[in-house]
Amino acid sequence: MFKYELGQTAITTTGETCSILGRAEYSNEPNMYLLSWPSDNGTTAEIWFKEDELTPVASMPEPSS
Repeated sequence: MFKYELGQTAITTTGETCSILGRAEYSNEPNMYLLSWPSDNGTTAEIWFKEDELTPVASMPEPSS
């Protein structure tokens, strides 16, 4: 079972705020997630992270009227 959903935003242990593009499930390894974020040179970086290397970004509450 996956802890994070595709398209969800998460923060890595290295501090990047990323979007989850993909995920992989293994029988003897932790779940992995393919993350994407803008790199310093203007391109998009993509790298795989283990599930325990991620923290979900709390969604913002809806503004009250």
